[in-house]
This record gives sequence, C-alpha cells and structure tokens, in this order.
Amino acid sequence: MSESSENHTTMGSFSLHHLIPVIIGMTAIILGLTNEDLVLHHAVFGPLILFSIGAFILMVFIESRHSTSGRLDSFVFSKIGASGSQYKNTRNLLSLGFTTLSLQFALISIFFVARINQTGFGLMLLFSSIFMGLTFGRLFGTAVGIKSSNISWHQMDSEGRLLEIYALGKWLKGRERISQAQEKKIAEQKMKFRNHLSSILDDKNKSKIMMSTLDEVEDVEVIILGELRSEFTDWLNESMDVFSQDTDLKNTLLSLLLLPPVSELLGHLAKHDIGSDVLFNRLLSLVGNYAKRLDCVDIFDQDVRLSANAGISKGEEEADLQRFVKLVSVSAAKHEQFSWSPWWILNLRFRMNLLMASPEWSGIESSHFKNHISEISNNFIDWCFIISEFDSLRKDDDSYISDSLQSILKEIKSSNYSLPINDVLKVTWLASKKLGRKKVKRRV
Repeated sequence: MSESSENHTTMGSFSLHHLIPVIIGMTAIILGLTNEDLVLHHAVFGPLILFSIGAFILMVFIESRHSTSGRLDSFVFSKIGASGSQYKNTRNLLSLGFTTLSLQFALISIFFVARINQTGFGLMLLFSSIFMGLTFGRLFGTAVGIKSSNISWHQMDSEGRLLEIYALGKWLKGRERISQAQEKKIAEQKMKFRNHLSSILDDKNKSKIMMSTLDEVEDVEVIILGELRSEFTDWLNESMDVFSQDTDLKNTLLSLLLLPPVSELLGHLAKHDIGSDVLFNRLLSLVGNYAKRLDCVDIFDQDVRLSANAGISKGEEEADLQRFVKLVSVSAAKHEQFSWSPWWILNLRFRMNLLMASPEWSGIESSHFKNHISEISNNFIDWCFIISEFDSLRKDDDSYISDSLQSILKEIKSSNYSLPINDVLKVTWLASKKLGRKKVKRRV
C-alpha cells in the first residue's frame, strides 16, 4: 500500500475499519439514552434495545482492537499451564462460556419484560450484549483487528501478539484470515531468508562451502535452516514457541517461509550447473514436500496432479534418473526464453518414475523414434526447453520451436505407439545417453 493511500485509510494507528462502526455504536447509545423511539415503536423498551445494540457494536470493536479478554486468557493459561494446542482449546472454552452467559442474561431479560421491569430488562440486555460482543470480538478479532501497517509487532502487548499467533495457526489450517500486521511479518521473514541466501550464493567462497556441506548430508533442510537461523525474527521465534507442541503447524509455517528461498536455490543449481545430481534431487524433493504441506494442488497439470502429489515424498531415485532430471533442467535453463519454475521438473521426475516402472520401458532401445536421437542431441537445449513447456503446447503455441524439432514433435503427437509425453521422454533419455557427461551447448 502506498503512503498516500495509507493516510486515507488510517488516522495514526486507528483504522477507519473501526472508526465507522464505533461511530454507529456511539450514535445508537446516545439515541437510547435520549429515549428516542426507533426500535419496535415501544416507548418503554425501544430505547433500551437501541442502547444495547450500540453497546454490542462497541464491545465487538473494542475487543477486536484491544483484546480486553486477553488478560483473562493469560491468567487461565498460566493457572492450568497451557501450551501448544491447549491454547486453542482453552480459548474456545472461554469463548463458549461468554456465549453461555450472554444467552442466560438474554433469557433473564425476557423474564423482566413479562413483569414490565425496565431496570431489570435494561441491565440484563446490556450484560447480554456485552458478553456477546466479547464473543464476536474474539471470534472475528483478526479479521477486523489490526489493519494498519504502521503498527509493528513490538508495539503490540504480549496478549495481542499471542492472539495474532493463534489466528496465524488457524490461517495455516485454512480456517481464518490474518491481519495485515501478520501478512507484513510473513513477507518480511520471506524477504530476509531470500536476501540472506542470495548473499551466500553471490559469494563464491561461501557458496562453495554451503554446496559442499549440502552434498555431504541427506537431510538438506537441517543445513538450510542452520544457515538461515540468524535471520529468524522475534515474530518467527515467538510463533515457533507457541506451536512447539504442534509439529504440523511448525512444519507448515516453515514450508511457507522456506519454499521461495529453497526454490531459488534449486534454480541457482540449474542455471549455473553446479551441485551434484543427488543434491539437486534432494532439493527438488524438499520443494515438493513444502508444496504438499501447503496443499498447493494447482502446481501440477490436470492429468497427473493427484498421482504426482502423492509421489512427491518418494525416496531417492536411481542415479541414472537423478542425472537425467538434472541434465534436462540445466539444459532447459540455458534457453533464453526459459523462466524458472520447479513444478515442471517435479512433473518430469514423476512421469519418468511411472514410465520406467511400466512394461514399455523394457523396449526403449527399439523406440520408434530413435532415428531422431542425433537431431535431438544436437539441439538438446531447445528440446529440453520444449519439455519444460510441454503442457502448454496443447494450446498450439509452438512458434518458438525450430522447424526440425517441430517436425519431430508433430510426428510423435500424431503417432499411436504411446502417450506423446512418454515418447518424448524416451527419445530424450536416449539422447541424454548419447551426450553422456559432456557439457551441453546450444547450436548457433
């Protein structure tokens, strides 16, 4: 948001999202106190109902803004020694208690209506409105709460930060929105990770040391986290402490924050042709597992999405397949029109796993298109770029493909020997075998 637009939507740290409803609530209270007859056209109970509606609106926004019930939460948490997932359950029970009290006071107010007791009716309805306002404020507090990007994490009190973290947990589980303050902290943490990793990759000595370390271990995530530990903000440390007993939430939060930098690290390996085949495969699996944790169901093409999503966490592939996947990735990245994305590589690896486990793989040396192997190996960068864009070719946008490769692709697509992608992968595999370990260069 620009500075000018921010000034139009906030007054200091007070948001117009709050100001307008507060004005409405205050107006209702004033009308009720002045005995204005605007509700039910009843001179006795109408102003009291109007007053209570105003109190309800004010309570909702006071609670959402200042978390007035947060002190009660903290007191109860400390008394019962709540931690991790117990925070959520205890807070829900307290909210249920407020709702029950509100309903009880509402029922009592009806009793006073029957006895035409204005004082009793007014007090009970006011208490009912206050407790119901507390409930709604607690329920929707992160949706209507802190909205100004001017409010920093350190400006919130401990109760406010705790409530924001609870809301973050709900959001990670897909059940609640988060405030702009949280969105800002997430964006800041992602940027800190990416900037730190970029600084390492830009330094040849540091990059070489990190690549060597990553090559030596199986759990590359541990090394990456170790490198990024110094960039953990207070927000992330506090969130990880609150989620300490909920492994799924911790993993989901880390996946959200680490997916961009790890994806960029994988792209760095592809673009600069560095790192071992094994390391490339492990980082690819890590990116896939992050996407799976975040339920990114739109990263795969429609035909293989479900199977590929289920196969992301597969164990390490055979050495030949690891070499092939990296070679295709590195070659495609050398094309001037290439735009980095790890998703097509995950698709490639999964499709190869399926193909190599099928009966038709046993006859790969007698492929119907083996006469094209020399042409493909001579134009391997262009061919690999075609593979990276293969799914989009269904839209008949193949103007960037050379005439010779376009002719091969057309022949494969019009054949009835197998699925087009399977035949493409088979001739690519045979061409990669012909190339061996030599560096692939683009023909001019």
